[in-house]
Amino acid sequence: MVPALAEDARRLPSREHIEIRARDLRLTETAAQRLERIAARFYRATHRRLVVTGGTRTSERQAELMVEKLTRGEELLGLYQNARAATELRTVYREGTAKGLKHRALVCALRDRIDEQMARGVYVSRHLLAGAADVRSRDMTPVQEAAFRAAVAEERGVVLVDERESPEPNFHLALVR
Repeated sequence: MVPALAEDARRLPSREHIEIRARDLRLTETAAQRLERIAARFYRATHRRLVVTGGTRTSERQAELMVEKLTRGEELLGLYQNARAATELRTVYREGTAKGLKHRALVCALRDRIDEQMARGVYVSRHLLAGAADVRSRDMTPVQEAAFRAAVAEERGVVLVDERESPEPNFHLALVR
């Protein structure tokens, strides 16, 4: 299922302060403006463009990522702001593994539940709603990281989640609450 994007969601291209490496980065106008201001602050402090590696996700891709995390034994509740939706998906995963479902069937089960949640207006991740972006962290120096954190801290309504300890290390920005 394609994300239920907000009416004002638009594809964000690379710009002077932002390099888009994400497969699909569509953000609401509010989220795009916030990201652009963060990138401009980061650029002024470091003279480097902010590299965005993740953006809008389908329910299928979200399910794949969540099954991978759960298979590795990661706890979802610390990763997703919507704890109720994450708990529901963790339960679907646990019930599926107890039934002996294989990887692909688990992904389908989670995808179907994510689709059901979205139909109810519930989103486990802002990536499904054009309100989140992942920023590359692997080549940031400590000074650049501090500049990035400062740039984010200046932007009201943005939540920074440090996901550098995950298999796909990055900084996750929830750009719209």
